[in-house]
Amino acid sequence: MIYRAVDTIALTILYSFLYVVGGQVAVSLPFSPVPVTLHTLVAFILPLFVGWKAVAAYGWYLLLDLAGLPVFDFGLGGLDLVLGPSGGYLIGMGLAVLFLASVRRFCGSRWVTLPIILFAAQTITVVVGLWQLSFFVESSKLLAVGLWPFLAGAIYKTTIALLSVSVVQQFRGRLALIR
Repeated sequence: MIYRAVDTIALTILYSFLYVVGGQVAVSLPFSPVPVTLHTLVAFILPLFVGWKAVAAYGWYLLLDLAGLPVFDFGLGGLDLVLGPSGGYLIGMGLAVLFLASVRRFCGSRWVTLPIILFAAQTITVVVGLWQLSFFVESSKLLAVGLWPFLAGAIYKTTIALLSVSVVQQFRGRLALIR
C-alpha cells in the first residue's frame, strides 16, 4: 500500500516536470505578451494518458510557480505571471487538463470523439486566456494578439496529440510510466 502511494507521488512529480519542460520550450512573439510554448501540447496529451495524475501534476506545477520557482517560459515564475496577461491561458489550461482527465474514459483513441474533445480543451484554454488578456489589451486588438497568432500552433499540437494517443494506445501495456 505504501509503495503504491510512493509510486503515485513519484509519477506526479515526474509528470509535473514534463509540464515544466514543455513550458521552457517557448517562442516569444513581438506583437503579443503571450508566448507560444510546448506546454499546451503536454497539457493536452498527459491527461489522456494518465488521467487524474495529470491534474495533480498540473496543480504541483502551479504550486512550484507560486513558490517563485522559474517553471514557466524563459525561466520566469511567480504570482505576477499567473495574474498577468498570459495567466488566463495557464488557468484555462488547468481547466482543460481537468476536463480531459474527466472525459478520457469516453474518448479512448477513437478518431471521431478525440478531435472534438481536444477542440473543446483548446476552446476552454483560449476563452479563459482571452478573458484575462482582455484586462491588459484593448478589445479591438484582443483577437489579433491573443487568438489568431496561435491557431496554426493549436492545429499542429492537436494533430500531434491525436497521433500520440493512437500510437501510445498500441504500446500502453508495455510502458510502465503510463498507468
